[in-house]
Amino acid sequence: IVQAGNCSYLEMDHLVRNNIFEFGVFDFCDSVGLDTMLTSIRNYTRGYPHKDYYSGFITTLSELVSSGRLGIKSQEGFFKYPIDVTPVEEPLNTSEIVEHLLQTWLSASKRFTALVHLPIDDANHAIREYFNIEKGPFE
Repeated sequence: IVQAGNCSYLEMDHLVRNNIFEFGVFDFCDSVGLDTMLTSIRNYTRGYPHKDYYSGFITTLSELVSSGRLGIKSQEGFFKYPIDVTPVEEPLNTSEIVEHLLQTWLSASKRFTALVHLPIDDANHAIREYFNIEKGPFE
């Protein structure tokens, strides 16, 4: 969505924080470390038949890591730290972006649940606990 020019990293994180999680996708990556995220995503997609879906993100992470931008630990990743807290204006197509994000989250949750042969109720509980959210993707 960001690479297609539909919103910026900051706008995306704003939408995610206001509609799905308490944190944004990119500030989460920066806090974990972009080198760690890159390894994690490569492992996650290793046996995934639609790897091309993640290729743009993997390329971006690879470029950032190669340039020494590792996230908070290097003071620069997707964002430069400390982050400017200027209010973010939502993109015009906010509802479409949020719907796409919710569907992507549900799809990834279903894939994870199927891969580990976890009952939906158990997966929902685990996801709620892990992300510290009130409603899981299957609710």
